Amino acid sequence: MTVDAATPHGSTEPPATRRGTLPVVEVFHSIQGEGTRTGEPATFIRLAGCNLRCLWCDTSYSWTTEGVRAAVPTTVEDLALMSRERAVVLTGGEPMLHRRRLPELIDRLRARGVAHVTVETNATLWDPDLADVVDLWSLSPKLPGSGEVAEPETIAAFLAGAPGRVQLKFVVTQPGDLTAMWALLDTVDATLPPTILVQPDGTRSDYDVALRELVELVMADTGDWHGVPRRSLIRVGAQVHRVAWGPAARGV
Repeated sequence: MTVDAATPHGSTEPPATRRGTLPVVEVFHSIQGEGTRTGEPATFIRLAGCNLRCLWCDTSYSWTTEGVRAAVPTTVEDLALMSRERAVVLTGGEPMLHRRRLPELIDRLRARGVAHVTVETNATLWDPDLADVVDLWSLSPKLPGSGEVAEPETIAAFLAGAPGRVQLKFVVTQPGDLTAMWALLDTVDATLPPTILVQPDGTRSDYDVALRELVELVMADTGDWHGVPRRSLIRVGAQVHRVAWGPAARGV
């Protein structure tokens, strides 16, 4: 068996599969629940493995030992055949652990008529060879409430390497996260998107309260960002799939 495993951030190894295949946790068809393309019908391909361990992770089944073992090695051709929507979202886990396999998959998706490909990533792994083949890089750098640390150099690499194709989306779970977000962005040496997306912890059972607390936190921010009110650059978003199906639902 020929194995081609990408080198991950940290010590976590991605699941090893044969060439031309990817370890798939699930494929489902739903609407994009968050970010700038909220509400768009899409096919979601969730890949196994992650190099981070966020405290509020809502898809831990994609990277636990049991989850990785249960992942199904699936050919890129079969994944293309399963993709029935014009938009496809590659998610995880951390799909960039499999970055060497993504160009082949995206080529097959394009051949099937897919018009838009989003990659949802934690912004710790960058590959310039992928910059132009992905339509939207949805970056979710981690704030202190996650228990993980963001990498400003990698965020800057995405922004500089794929201008106009990047959205920045932060999960804010505690008051200090918002301050930490601005401090992080102040260290990113690249042009930022015109708006910064923030959303609450989707695992909370009192999601309405979490959303309200985030709105209040944003509205209480009186800081400036290069001469403009910081809060004017923020867009608070709810996870539509979370509202529709609840925190425990999978495949939505």
